[in-house]
Amino acid sequence: MPVPRLDEQRRIVAILDEAFEGIATAKANAGKNSQNARELFASRTQILFGQDEGWEGVQLAELLARGWITSHLDGNHGSDYPRKEEFVDAGVPYIAASAIKGGTVDFDEAKYLSPQRAATIRKGRAKDRDVLFAHNATVGPVAILSTDEDVVILGTSLTYYRCNPQNIHPEYLAHFMSSPAFTSQYAQVMKQSTRNQVPITKQREFFHVIPPIDAQRRIADDLDELSTQTERLAAVAARKVIALEELKNALLHESFSGGLSVTNVLLLEYAKKQDLKKVQTAIKKRAELLKTDDGREQDKHWLLIYQTWTIAELKGNRQGFLAKLKGQGFEFFAMHAKALEKAPTAAVSIKPPSPPPQDPAPMATVV
Repeated sequence: MPVPRLDEQRRIVAILDEAFEGIATAKANAGKNSQNARELFASRTQILFGQDEGWEGVQLAELLARGWITSHLDGNHGSDYPRKEEFVDAGVPYIAASAIKGGTVDFDEAKYLSPQRAATIRKGRAKDRDVLFAHNATVGPVAILSTDEDVVILGTSLTYYRCNPQNIHPEYLAHFMSSPAFTSQYAQVMKQSTRNQVPITKQREFFHVIPPIDAQRRIADDLDELSTQTERLAAVAARKVIALEELKNALLHESFSGGLSVTNVLLLEYAKKQDLKKVQTAIKKRAELLKTDDGREQDKHWLLIYQTWTIAELKGNRQGFLAKLKGQGFEFFAMHAKALEKAPTAAVSIKPPSPPPQDPAPMATVV
């Protein structure tokens, strides 16, 4: 492996230190943006559920008595619990709390029972549009069941709430059951027990804020839109964190595997986007010093000089071939505006090109 001169080693370390400091700051900011978005959603939820003191707070037991919730059962099957050998490759879905992901039911997590075996199960028979609540082991996740199946069997960790649509909008109920107004109630129950669960009997003591049905739909639509925006921002932040970490690893790999030309170009482009002045100055200074080096050293850093020197400078420093390519608008490297939302590591695979055709297409791109 080629070993740079000692002064070059110090220069690389100094540049990497500042670049990594910038990457760490960018990662921290991405995390803060994601957290701020989630806090905004939680704040909006509290405002919506508390905006009218005239709205009724009703215990679940009373909602059942009124017929506003038409059925409320869990998957505590007792002696009917399916044995391992009774699950089959296809049939009636059987789901547990682990299937609730991001407010939806992931049927990739489902097991299956034959229709004959499923017909013998009396409890926990959920249907389309039921609101599901994870009450055991993993307590708290909520989802609205969306399925074309006639029935979905719930495991022991799930409870369903079946709404009368004339009185309770399922999307509203799902949002309410994810809000602090509801979660604080089961949190108090769990403090009084060593078991991580909320029994169905306790659930029926919990209060639900029930506004008029039109207000429920309006609140649900508002929170659905805000939730979509929040998740989008969180996903963008997560992609940025991953991409920044991959950029850091790519810079390290190239710095210590002899690919110093690519490393310098990557750092320069990143420094421009993050406004890291010291990094830009150091790399441009290195590019200037190459004008006094011999041809072999320039060839080693061909990509750096192509990116930083003008056509005239290339011609005046024995790089006529690169000057001709640059004059034709040929591009070897480009870091796009959304580079930090994608993995940037593809850029580090750049290698010196073969001689181009006689009339290369303008603005051709190698990477």
